[in-house]
Amino acid sequence: MKLLTNLSKIMGLLPLLALGVGCTEIKNWDSTAIAQISPRPPAEPNLTISVERESGICPETVGVFSFLLPYEGGADHLVVAETQPFANQTKLVVEEDKFVEYQSNLSDRYLDCIAQAQSEAPNVYNFEFREGKLYFRVNLRDLQAPYQKIIFADTVTDRPYVRWAIED
Repeated sequence: MKLLTNLSKIMGLLPLLALGVGCTEIKNWDSTAIAQISPRPPAEPNLTISVERESGICPETVGVFSFLLPYEGGADHLVVAETQPFANQTKLVVEEDKFVEYQSNLSDRYLDCIAQAQSEAPNVYNFEFREGKLYFRVNLRDLQAPYQKIIFADTVTDRPYVRWAIED
């Protein structure tokens, strides 16, 4: 049981490690024990999604850090949306078993942006720019698999991240 508890705590730190977020000291397993966090990811996002602009000044693309851990019959996915270049003050506004939505304030340069961006494979990540806000959604409802679920959703260094799983 103690091993399972420690494993779940380590899994909670994975998003930080996946982003290359460094910490100088961990006193215990409590999340408040992280002393210093560096907000820089180690590289560029590995998924780039084109933004389809309707009006205003908009970014050309949005990036997503996407990490996949396959296992027999399924896979765990960890995604982190790179919203910092054009948005801030990210908050989780909807969290369901198969759907999450984050809302961020667009930076001054992009306040008049009206646009959409949709991932192709997998077709589950959606960005919407409107009314001075950025909405990032992960929608698993239309996936054709017996099991799909949002496991965890939160923000790290003002970026939305989601851990989700799919099984055959």
